[in-house]
Amino acid sequence: PDNVSPGAVATITPRPGVDSVVITDPAGRDHKLVPARGTVLFTDTGQPGAYTVREMNGDREVRRDVLTVNLLSADESNIAPQTPQLTSAAPAANAAPSRAQREFWRPVLLIGLAVLAVEWWVFYRGLRLPPPGAWRGAKEVRIYRRARREHREGTN
Repeated sequence: PDNVSPGAVATITPRPGVDSVVITDPAGRDHKLVPARGTVLFTDTGQPGAYTVREMNGDREVRRDVLTVNLLSADESNIAPQTPQLTSAAPAANAAPSRAQREFWRPVLLIGLAVLAVEWWVFYRGLRLPPPGAWRGAKEVRIYRRARREHREGTN
């Protein structure tokens, strides 16, 4: 037995003289099949996992094998050394010239360093922001000062 995809039919060819094949699925259920014309077709491959295939002659086990049901393709599962596929790095003769992608990390790094340098310079010089009241317009400042003065004079 080999690898099959879930739901696919697994064709098992037992040894001559085998009168039944018992397949145990990943859930532990046994499926007893009788070979017809030297093969057994197993269709209950809906659950991925390892299926134990036992070839039986009466009550005696003749051979044990594993049938794997997985989602991978046979090409992806084949780990044997392959012949490398060589490709040419030269552009085709009739291909239009393409612009190479430009790396943009250097300008981003320079901008980040400039922001960091300005921040450090402002901190080092001890630049002070004006008090919160200075951000208001002149009219609001006059109203605030007058109200404050009147409040102080009223409490005395």
